[in-house]
Order: sequence, then structure tokens, then C-alpha cells
Amino acid sequence: MNDIDLMTLKLLSSKKKYNQYLANTGETDNSKYKNAVLSNVDGIKSILGKYLQDPETQICNDLDNAVEQCFKAVLDHLSNMERVEEYENENVDSTYDYVEGAEEPKVDESYDESALEYLRVEETDGFS
Repeated sequence: MNDIDLMTLKLLSSKKKYNQYLANTGETDNSKYKNAVLSNVDGIKSILGKYLQDPETQICNDLDNAVEQCFKAVLDHLSNMERVEEYENENVDSTYDYVEGAEEPKVDESYDESALEYLRVEETDGFS
């Protein structure tokens, strides 16, 4: 598969599906990355720990910029999750909550069964 096809596949599919495709086709480009990450976990934790202790830490420009962008994305995600949680906890029952001064309709539970006769349809043998 050529580079353009691989790039298209990587950009248009989820990471899980992309990794499954690579595993099925025998291409191991991603396994090198995964193995490198797994073999350097302690070093990665150490470096990220420095940035967590002091976000102004400077190691090298590329790493500083990448970590800053990563932290901004994580903070945005956490902020969005808080807003979703607040929205779900608001107990919005109906659209009447949005109309100022409107009262929620009351349900009359004492109805007469005979009043519903006009809603019943006579059964027929088919379409006629």
C-alpha cells in the first residue's frame, strides 16, 4: 500500500480500526511506536511529571509546545465534561421549563372510558 493510502486510512479511521488493519495486513509501523512507548514509560512519566509540577518547565521547544498543546486539549476536554455533567444534573422535565410564566399542564386522571369510543376503529376483514 502506498503512503497516500496509509495516510488516508490513518486520518479517516479511528485509531483502534487503524491498528486492527495494520495487524491484519502484517504492517508493523505502529508496533515500533507502541514498543518504544512501553519501553520508555519511566522516562515519559518523569518528563510529564516535571511539566505537571511546573507548567513553565523548559526542556526543548518542540517538547514544550507539544506538552502545552496536550495540556490545553486535556483542560478543554475536562471543561466540556463538567458542562455535560452540569447539564445532565439540571433535571429538565419538559419544554415548559423554557417558557417564562407557563405552567405545566395538569393531567386529569379521572376520565370516562365511554368518552374514548370515538377513537376506536371498527375492525374490518381487510383493506376496504
